[in-house]
Amino acid sequence: LAENAPTAEEQTNAYFWLARTYEENLQDYQNAVANYEKVISLGTSDDMTARSLYYSGVLYSKELKDDEKSLAALQELANRFSAEEGADIKMMVTDANLRVPELLVSLGKFGDAVTRAKKVRDDALAGDNAEEKVNAQYQLAYLLGEQAGQAADSGSPDPDLSREAAAEYEKVY
Repeated sequence: LAENAPTAEEQTNAYFWLARTYEENLQDYQNAVANYEKVISLGTSDDMTARSLYYSGVLYSKELKDDEKSLAALQELANRFSAEEGADIKMMVTDANLRVPELLVSLGKFGDAVTRAKKVRDDALAGDNAEEKVNAQYQLAYLLGEQAGQAADSGSPDPDLSREAAAEYEKVY
């Protein structure tokens, strides 16, 4: 059906709405992400591409339990669309930036998660959105606290890391 649409824009639209139908109405997440991937590969609409990256990233994580693919989709979204001005895309990028460190932790890449959280925090602090600043700061503080807790639990407490986590928490409040 979608492949027979006369233009690439119409194909993009058809694949996107097929994906949404598979996801929301049929809970057929494999077919949903397959159609989102077609939207992404066509690349005719930044809005549809960003939405497809976001929705597929969330589906890979929550429903398909594939954190590697989720991470790839959400990182691509954040990298490609971080400068977009549209409110919907900004919201998806903000959420992706918060999800990426969590995915990195689940994949055993704790150091990468902290590095990414610091970048997200720094970017948020340079902006003017108070909610983004608080969320990014809290996430960094949480990850540092977790890292300090893991060090202590393993018998190698790191007082400097604990102090850094406490200082980051203090900045949240």
